[in-house]
Amino acid sequence: MPGVFERLGERLSRRTGSLPLLSHLLIGSAVLAVLVGAAFALALLAMSDLRSSTNAQAHSKDVSRATLELESVVNQLDSSLRGYVNSGNPIYLGQWRAGRSSLPTVFAALNKLVASEPVQAAQAQKLATDTTAYVNDYGVPLIPIFNVNPKVARSSDLARQGLYYINTIRGDLSNLLAGEDRSASEREAIAKREASRAVSSGIAALILAASLLLLFGIFVAHGVVRPVRTVAAGASRVAAGDLSTRLPEQGAAELHELTEAFNAMARSLEHGKRELEAQNEQLRQSERLKSELVSIVSHELRTPLSGILGYSSLLLKREFDEEDARRYLEVINSQGQRLSSLVEEFLDV
Repeated sequence: MPGVFERLGERLSRRTGSLPLLSHLLIGSAVLAVLVGAAFALALLAMSDLRSSTNAQAHSKDVSRATLELESVVNQLDSSLRGYVNSGNPIYLGQWRAGRSSLPTVFAALNKLVASEPVQAAQAQKLATDTTAYVNDYGVPLIPIFNVNPKVARSSDLARQGLYYINTIRGDLSNLLAGEDRSASEREAIAKREASRAVSSGIAALILAASLLLLFGIFVAHGVVRPVRTVAAGASRVAAGDLSTRLPEQGAAELHELTEAFNAMARSLEHGKRELEAQNEQLRQSERLKSELVSIVSHELRTPLSGILGYSSLLLKREFDEEDARRYLEVINSQGQRLSSLVEEFLDV
């Protein structure tokens, strides 16, 4: 496989050799960018599908939790009502009233969760109707009947009636949970299929991008790296002193210009070398004259400078009368004037 890519890269390099190097890089980079962008887009699509599946599962859990909470309230109503009828304990009556008061909140939470699902919304509505019928048509009238005649409230007919209501409500709860489980399973299966398809497409795009990247790398190696290495080798020979080095002027437009510039540089350096050799003797002569000038100037400058430093040092270290001090200062001034004149003459020279 690498041999196939290498042959393709060489063929592509020969066919596009006259194009500018920037065009090569831009075209290859654009193709790779499109493929990599497509691969990442498909990967993001897969992640989005997985996130949708996760959200759907979380929603199903919320619906199941709300349904189970409602089932718990219904069981509380049933057990507390039967406990009150059987024992007459007011604690059970308080539990009944607490469960009855919590029904609106529980139903509101459930209806909010299933509002976007018509089937589940209809099941929740039926569940609310049956639960309301159990509370209003059975539970609420049963309590006054028990308070007046406990024996009638404990009769088998009323017990069967209550059991009928409770079984109906529990059937509604089971249907709602089963429907939600089926919907969740369907949504999860769809999301997984979409995610699998997106992942497969992304992998295929990445493989194609990697193949084109390899092809592009071989193309760059043959069309750019090899000529650049040739130029580098020629530059090394020139640096080593072989100014007769010349390079073949070929390749991409920029490389062709580079080799032309290199050959012009080599010719210029060779010509410059000859000129430098001719000027070398003149420089030696100039260096000798410069050394003589520096020697003369340094001698002429040191003489007045020594006088200035000597007399100024005496004035600083010892006490003199005004006449001697003035005489020393005049010497310093005259030597300074002489030094200034020498500097001006040196600058003129």
